[in-house]
Amino acid sequence: MLIDDRALKQLRAASSASAPAAWAALCFAPLIALSTTLWLAVYVASRRYERQALAKIWRTSRGYAVTTGLIVWLAYGLVLVAMGYARDVSYVTAFRQISIPIGAALGVTVLREPLHWPKAVGVGLVFAGVIAVALG
Repeated sequence: MLIDDRALKQLRAASSASAPAAWAALCFAPLIALSTTLWLAVYVASRRYERQALAKIWRTSRGYAVTTGLIVWLAYGLVLVAMGYARDVSYVTAFRQISIPIGAALGVTVLREPLHWPKAVGVGLVFAGVIAVALG
């Protein structure tokens, strides 16, 4: 988040004064998506098991995979836009991290996933961190 904030500040400084605050995020998000895709492609191409797993996912549930990827990218874009309007990026980070306990709670309640102690401890620590940022 700190690197993203710095990059967005540089993009905003390089743009014209009349450009909207969200302009930097709209330019930065596709670049990050492309960079991530390229590095993950190198990783997957270099590992036989990952290539087989990708082929299986593509055959059986590519629609879900593509939809999930688009939703993650759009959610990240919203975080980048929010960073352009926030005075303190730590609040945006904390708000983003609150999705972890919410997602875990939905997984346990809606999807009936088991709640093992490492997951509970991890989610509890994330939640405690979010509360710490909110308080101080």
